[in-house]
Amino acid sequence: MNKQLLNHCMKWAFAFSALFILNFILVSILKLSFLSFVFDIAAILFVIFVTINARVKCNNNEFSYSQSFKYIFLLYFFTAFVVALFELIYVQFINTSYLNDSLETVLATVGPVLESENLEDSIEVIEMLFTPKYYVFFSFFNFIIAGFFVALIFSIFLRRSPSIFDKKFDDENVDNSDTNAKDNNIEE
Repeated sequence: MNKQLLNHCMKWAFAFSALFILNFILVSILKLSFLSFVFDIAAILFVIFVTINARVKCNNNEFSYSQSFKYIFLLYFFTAFVVALFELIYVQFINTSYLNDSLETVLATVGPVLESENLEDSIEVIEMLFTPKYYVFFSFFNFIIAGFFVALIFSIFLRRSPSIFDKKFDDENVDNSDTNAKDNNIEE
C-alpha cells in the first residue's frame, strides 16, 4: 500500500470514528436505540464512498481485491483505536458508573436464565467482562473482526482493474504517435 493511500485511510478513519462515537453517544448513553439501524446503513455507505474516493484519488481508479481489502481493513483498524480510546476515557473518567449500570442491566436480563449451580461463577465472569480494560479490549476486537468481514465482502464489489479498452486505447495512442512522427519526417 502506497503512502498516499495510507494517509488517505488514516484521515478518513477519524471521520469514521466520529460516526461510531456519535453512535455510541446516541444509542448507548442517550438510549436512542432506534437510531442504531440508521448508523449501520451510514457506516456501510461511508465505507463504500471512502473506498471509491481512495481508488480514484490515490490509485488511478484501479484497486485490486487485495488493495481494497487492505484499505477497508486498515480503515476499521485505525477507527478501532480511536473509538477504543474514546470509550476508555468515557468509562474510566467521564461516566464511571456506565459499566456498572450496563452490568446491572445484563444481570437483570440474563440472571433468570443462568443455571443456579454455576450462578456465582457465571456472575463472576460477567462482572469481569464489565471492567474498563475488558470492555475496551472487546470493543477493539469487535471492530477488528467486523472490519475483516466487511473488507472480505466489500472488496469483491469495490475492486476495479484497468479496463481493457483503456489499455487498447493507450496502445493505439503510442502507435499513432510513432506513425505521426514518421509521417512528419517523410514530409520534410
